Amino acid sequence: MSRSGVRSWAGWILLALVASLGISLLDSEWRGAALRTVRDGELAEDLKRPELWGVEYGFIGAHLAAGRGFAGPYPEVTSPTAVMPPVLPLLFGAVFALTGYQTSSSFVLLQLLRALVVGLGLGCLDRCGLELGATSPRARALFRALGAAFILVFAPRRLFHQIYDEWFLFGAVAMALLLALRLFRRGPRRRLQVVGWGVVLGAMALTQPVVAFAAGLATLAAAGRARRPGWLWALLVAALVVAPWSIRNAVHFDSPLPVKSTLFFELYYGTLISPRGIHLEEEVMTSGRHPFFPGAERQRALAMGEGAYFAEKRRLFVESLVTQPQLYLAKTTYRLAYATVLFPYSRAHRVFFNPVVPTALKFALYPLPFMGLILCWPRRGERRPDLLFLVVFYVAYLLPYVLIHFWLRYWVQLLPLHVLLIYRGYGELHAWRDGVRATTRSA
Repeated sequence: MSRSGVRSWAGWILLALVASLGISLLDSEWRGAALRTVRDGELAEDLKRPELWGVEYGFIGAHLAAGRGFAGPYPEVTSPTAVMPPVLPLLFGAVFALTGYQTSSSFVLLQLLRALVVGLGLGCLDRCGLELGATSPRARALFRALGAAFILVFAPRRLFHQIYDEWFLFGAVAMALLLALRLFRRGPRRRLQVVGWGVVLGAMALTQPVVAFAAGLATLAAAGRARRPGWLWALLVAALVVAPWSIRNAVHFDSPLPVKSTLFFELYYGTLISPRGIHLEEEVMTSGRHPFFPGAERQRALAMGEGAYFAEKRRLFVESLVTQPQLYLAKTTYRLAYATVLFPYSRAHRVFFNPVVPTALKFALYPLPFMGLILCWPRRGERRPDLLFLVVFYVAYLLPYVLIHFWLRYWVQLLPLHVLLIYRGYGELHAWRDGVRATTRSA
């Protein structure tokens, strides 16, 4: 890598670090606790909130660091779990093994790690713009303005303050998109690239299965459009990467479980508990029916065990699907609207996402990725595998959440893809307008 390239990546990482520190300092509770930590030399209790330590990912990571294996997903549970895929718990576990759980050192290391990953994601996103033709100063300014607008309007706290999985997925998705654009625009030069892409898909499946599902379908679509069936080998490699974890789950839970165990709980909750079939923070907090929050439902889940608890939710969902299918259809319709064009407003979203930006602006910007999708949809006969990859990725990612349960956090994870779709949609609209003008002049 050239010296200018190194400076560019370092600049993005520094920007992420400054943004993370600045946004966190705006939180008075975080700011006061950080000052007490510096003064006393011990991590303040206010900085031990679960949302600053990865929640379930962090709890499982703490069990890993303590030698209890993939256990959890709560501090008091030491039996095996498949609630979360393994990559992020392993990352948290490595941090805690090196620096201790909920210590000043581990807190600082997580902040630095988040800034590093988000910064690398910003750099990958910027290079995605170059791959899509944003090379002139004006085009690059437009592309970067789109990225900044969507990140700052929808996700500053999720990317730069709280620590769950968005920060990691932002970087992972941006990196995967950059690789995909380069591979499908230029074509693979050697088999090693196909194998490498398969490893990326497998690692993604072990981080967030829906992202891997979407990227896998997009790979199939792009390979077909590019007439390169050799890309199918990438899916086989991905399956081999996932296989050890799937085998471990089958052994522990006595049933096939490719990556996660929460599918039917989400179907149950999104159909029978959520009034509109979408996850709204204040509704979850007040319903008393989610085991994440302390209470009767948490105690019930702990007493039954993971397998039996989720099996019960599967039975309840299937019974409702048989007796009142219209309920599931109604919730699916709600989710389709809220996942694409209608901003899923909730009072608590201002706390969890961005407490400053007016909600009206979010309503206005939210549908733009879907509009970009419509404008980018490849015309029949066109061989544009890179563009088809983006389109299928978007559709295939949202489809499971429309069918199961939707939360704004799931939409936020694809911010790099949203920016690419809007930018390409603008380019398609601009080309269409120029074509109309040229036709009008010639006539």
